[in-house]
Amino acid sequence: MNSLARPLRTADLLGLNLAKLLDMHAGTIQRLQARLQGVDDTAALDDDADVAPLIAFGCNAAGQVVAALEEARARMPGAEIRLPEYIDDAIADIALIFHWPLDTLAALPLPDLITWRERARVRACPDE
Repeated sequence: MNSLARPLRTADLLGLNLAKLLDMHAGTIQRLQARLQGVDDTAALDDDADVAPLIAFGCNAAGQVVAALEEARARMPGAEIRLPEYIDDAIADIALIFHWPLDTLAALPLPDLITWRERARVRACPDE
């Protein structure tokens, strides 16, 4: 799989370190790629993988994450929105403040998840 056939969903990124994805960490990209192919992502690491398609896939995935961040920032001008280390952290923050169930949070489009996480952060720490 050289490119993403569909937009990334929040659930696709569970358990993956977003900084490593954006840094093009091969293992993180391989895990995401395997997950999207329905393969066990713990067995996805392949030291002999063809690098060019892996990088193309990683660039596409990283681009989608950055685009989601930029969309969230456009929705909340002036907010200092940052990506969490893990999507799981954003889900936990939103669940703590708004009490939404996991299946609802995992189904959110990435820009929505990032925006709602910022809203949760503001409610949890209003003086920041």
